[in-house]
Amino acid sequence: MPRARRRALATLGALTLTASLAWLAGLPASVAAYPDASSEPRPAAAASEAAWQPTPADSLLADLVNRSREAAGLAALAVDPGLAQVARAYAEEMVRTGFFSHIGKDGETPADRLRKAGIRFRAVYENLAGAPSAADAHAALMRSPGHRANILRASVARMGVAYVAGGPYGGFAVELFLVPPDESEAAPERLAGPAGPGQDEAGR
Repeated sequence: MPRARRRALATLGALTLTASLAWLAGLPASVAAYPDASSEPRPAAAASEAAWQPTPADSLLADLVNRSREAAGLAALAVDPGLAQVARAYAEEMVRTGFFSHIGKDGETPADRLRKAGIRFRAVYENLAGAPSAADAHAALMRSPGHRANILRASVARMGVAYVAGGPYGGFAVELFLVPPDESEAAPERLAGPAGPGQDEAGR
């Protein structure tokens, strides 16, 4: 292996990208919060959920999230197949295009992607990380106060996570944490601040 390639791989952990964004009913949490008006999941979405199967990397990422929550005295989160499908599709898109942002190239936000899948919510929080493994992604997110806060957020009831290998950083992780309409908090939550040198503009 060329020396430059070995040096790049050795420093890849230091280049791990992370980004965090919170959305309340489709608006940045620092702006406003309104009840989500999307419809119940469509039959097509339900069929897609039934076909979903986690990869070993997906399962590891979910397990690491729950270990961190339990260590903090919080309840473990169930993996929602619909959320996981949305997370995987976006991770695959970032691997395919090398694009790293909460706002997709098509202009869709995390809330848009959930509504498109027929998922109702009061609030959704998204963590993104570019890292060579699911374990590296989780470690990077837990080192960042904003991302750690999303992982350890008491108000969320379900999660959907995915890790897809490939792309310029070895792989991309997407974590979605959801507050359902009937389990919302009384007050809006604030947008997590910047988290490290890889913070993209959408997460500020």
